[in-house]
Amino acid sequence: MVAVAEIRNYKIDSEALEFSRTGKLYVDSFELLEKSGRIQLKVTDIFFPNSCSSNDLSQIGFFLAQNRLSFFSSRCYLHDHDSNVVVLYTLNNLQQHNNSFDLTFSDINKTHDYVLYYQNCVHDRHLNTTVTMNVQSTMYNLDLGDDGYRPLYLSPNKNFLIKSNSFFALVYLSLGCFWFYYILHLKNSKLATVTLIHVLMLFVPFFKAYSLILDTLRHYYILYVGCAQCYPSLLLTFASNFLCDTPLILLLVTVCAGWSLVKPLHLLPSKKRSSLLLVIGVVYNELLTNSAALWLLQVSPFVNEFTYMYPRFFDEIPKLGRWCLLLQAVRSSTDSLKELGTSMNGKASASIKYIQLFRELFNNYLWYCIYQTLVYYMEAFTSYLFLSFLLKELLTLAFYALIVSMLRPEMEKEKLLMVDDEAEKASHKALLKVTTQLLSYLET
Repeated sequence: MVAVAEIRNYKIDSEALEFSRTGKLYVDSFELLEKSGRIQLKVTDIFFPNSCSSNDLSQIGFFLAQNRLSFFSSRCYLHDHDSNVVVLYTLNNLQQHNNSFDLTFSDINKTHDYVLYYQNCVHDRHLNTTVTMNVQSTMYNLDLGDDGYRPLYLSPNKNFLIKSNSFFALVYLSLGCFWFYYILHLKNSKLATVTLIHVLMLFVPFFKAYSLILDTLRHYYILYVGCAQCYPSLLLTFASNFLCDTPLILLLVTVCAGWSLVKPLHLLPSKKRSSLLLVIGVVYNELLTNSAALWLLQVSPFVNEFTYMYPRFFDEIPKLGRWCLLLQAVRSSTDSLKELGTSMNGKASASIKYIQLFRELFNNYLWYCIYQTLVYYMEAFTSYLFLSFLLKELLTLAFYALIVSMLRPEMEKEKLLMVDDEAEKASHKALLKVTTQLLSYLET
């Protein structure tokens, strides 16, 4: 999920400051353009103890930095005289008996990625110096339109996402249409056996394209409305994230659990119940992790600072759950294929074929997750947002093409079971060796 700046409402209190023991809290980030960039702060319900002096209040306020600051830095940037830091407001400027202020900052002399911070340099819960307030922050650029200037709430360095998402959505739709034509042609010509799994594969690129379309709509909504905490934006974010990866991992778990793909060979008739449970587990994992990540990122902006120090932390949790479910599917299918293949009923060759397929799917998905994580790290630590997005989508597209090539309908599939006794005995010995190696590999 790509973070963007927009209108945000948060409460700063002692619990928020406990997250950052240095008293510095990340609020928002945005690429502000020279002369057209604007920052609006509307702070209400400010409360501070009577023990806070004017000198203490001068060390509490908001500042703007040109770069991300260290999460563990204990410096007081409000009085640091750093050339890369602009102090926006300190609480000693509050008028007497006033507990709120409005601020619009427009002195942007350089186009840059700016980061908005709140800092309490005298924060000490034991001395009762905690300050609480409600904050509404807005960062945007002014754009000259037909009706005059209008605010644009989407960061300029993320505008490419609208066109890029639309382009890749068309690519995935084309891939889905090609697959539909391909399996329909094979079914009508009876050149190969088209199973239910091949029909399910049809939905993967279509759902991926739909997720990109939803993400494009979300960016359009934020660009002109700026409300990321409104229900339309939240629903678009959740639906886009859920449809992005869930159909793919559902397909892989379904295949590796032996459901539909091996059904014509009647190799795993007793595993339908466990396969269904694994599929339910995938859906539950995706719903839970995406809901938790969305809730945390919307409730507090300070989590963004944590996810910057530990990149894509919340994206790794569902990925770990998917990997574990896929591992369990491969293990259960391998055990069943070993039992059925060793019964010498003419199915050892088929068992070896599918065990090798499961192993390749598992290994390829593992490498896919590793490469995807590396791309996420590059996005978090560098400014090459377009390059990281392009690599991520090309990697996903290549993985889709690999899955299609591995699971495509086979020509003259009935020849798979037409083996003589000597070949079957050789397959029986190879099956024992392959399953033993695979199970030991999965256990490690």
